[in-house]
Amino acid sequence: MIEIRSLNDYENAITSNDAMVIMFSSDSCRDCLYAHHFMQHVEALFKEVTFYQVKREVMPQLSIDLNIYGIPSFIVYINGVVKDTWINKERKHFDEIVRFLKKAFMERT
Repeated sequence: MIEIRSLNDYENAITSNDAMVIMFSSDSCRDCLYAHHFMQHVEALFKEVTFYQVKREVMPQLSIDLNIYGIPSFIVYINGVVKDTWINKERKHFDEIVRFLKKAFMERT
C-alpha cells in the first residue's frame, strides 16, 4: 500500500489511477492493525488496482472532508470518481474485504 501523506498526494492518486482503493486507518486502531496483516494478500488478488492508505492522524482534515468517521474504512475510485464506500468502525475480515472489492469492481462500467 502506498501511503498518502498530503492533499497533493491524494489529488495525484485519484487523477492518475484507473482503479484504486484507499484504506483509512490509524496506528492506534486495533481493528486497522488486524486488517493490515492480510492486506498484501488482498492486493495480490486485485493486481490491476492501486492500493493506498491514509492514516487518520496524519490527514485528519481529509478524513473529515470525506466523512470518514469510523476506521478501518475503504473508498473505491474508478477513473477519479467514487464508485463505492465501506465506512464504519467495525472490524473487517479478509473475506469481507474481498467480497466488497469484487462487488465494487464487478459493477465497473
